[in-house]
Amino acid sequence: MNRRILIYVPGVASEGPSVLWSEYLKSMEEQDKQTAERYQGEADSTLIFTGLFSAVVTVSLVESYKWLSPDPADETVKLLAQISQQLVNISNGIPLESISAGSNQPFKPTISAVMVNVTWFCSVVLTLGCSVGATLIQQQTRRYLMLTQRPGAPYERARLRTFLFNGLRKFQSDTIHQLLAMVVHISILLYCVGLVIQIFTISKGI
Repeated sequence: MNRRILIYVPGVASEGPSVLWSEYLKSMEEQDKQTAERYQGEADSTLIFTGLFSAVVTVSLVESYKWLSPDPADETVKLLAQISQQLVNISNGIPLESISAGSNQPFKPTISAVMVNVTWFCSVVLTLGCSVGATLIQQQTRRYLMLTQRPGAPYERARLRTFLFNGLRKFQSDTIHQLLAMVVHISILLYCVGLVIQIFTISKGI
């Protein structure tokens, strides 16, 4: 059984069927545009959502982060109450030496406050990571279109397009898009978990 072996010789063997290469590039150009538009649309949607969502989580973190440190107003109230009690004891004739200075226990945040901040910090970090990933995908897509549409000989452009397309498949761009969407869902779930913990903590305190 005879087999035909095609040998690529730059400038000689591939210049003959230039019309074939041009038709190939024409058909692949439409496919590349559709793929690029899909990638760009998914990346734009991810960037818009993560931008809005990270702003919401950041606003929540600004308030919840205060729970990890003592409130200056509460400390002032405690000191004033202690001074008032000492003045009452002195007016009652109790010697100053026998008046206890009161307990000065170090501040310790509640478990719920720590859990809320941990979940929200993880949520905002994952969201920012998704934003970076979507930006990289946009840059990769623009570079792919720029390189494949670069002017040149049809057979050279076809070889370059095949090389870059195989690189995209090896990079598993579709899998990365699905992974980014999954990470966004995880970040939303973490924020909701922290929100539920906060609501339960407030309801118990009422």
